[in-house]
Amino acid sequence: MSLYFDLETTGVGPTGKITCAATSTRDSTTTWHSGFGELLTAADGQRLADALVAAPTVYTFNGAAFDLRKLHELTGDDRLRGVALRHRDLMVDFACDSRYYTSMESFAAPTLKAGKSNTGAWAATAWFTDEAAAVLDYCAQDTVVLRDLCDYAERWGKLTRRSKAGKLSEWVLPSLDGSIRPVATAVANQMPPPSWMRTAPLPLPDTGWAGL
Repeated sequence: MSLYFDLETTGVGPTGKITCAATSTRDSTTTWHSGFGELLTAADGQRLADALVAAPTVYTFNGAAFDLRKLHELTGDDRLRGVALRHRDLMVDFACDSRYYTSMESFAAPTLKAGKSNTGAWAATAWFTDEAAAVLDYCAQDTVVLRDLCDYAERWGKLTRRSKAGKLSEWVLPSLDGSIRPVATAVANQMPPPSWMRTAPLPLPDTGWAGL
């Protein structure tokens, strides 16, 4: 059973703490938190980690450098290092192929005709207000959007992307069969920067915590 995973935090910097998380399968969505307005406890984080370790395949968007790292910081469960390397991170696969970054929204809106319902910046503070339930719904919806993007990619072998300038393009997945490559595979087979890139590309997502 594949799991599609996302979490929310108090910020994207090194001091950010996990507030809530969600995992989806083909049929259902599970949310994880320690009470509205509360930070996720290590005990509840461990239960989430156990679920991710047990899943045959895990999918994220930027989970290798962020979500799984944050969960590892909370729990200290070194099994998450292996999950990070073998799981399938849509952003890492794209960044290794294109040598630049993009957002999940840039794929979701043109490909699925339905984008994200809000932003991580909103969720970082809204969790501590009467909008906490909406934050949990937003996190859960992100896992559904991710699942639908991966399903579309596996069916058609490509995703439509809208750039910040509004230009539409198609990204053909480098696996050629539509599958998102495992993180370790994507990093090992990264492409050189494209010829049109006038400045040095940004570093790839930092997976050093996981041993890569």
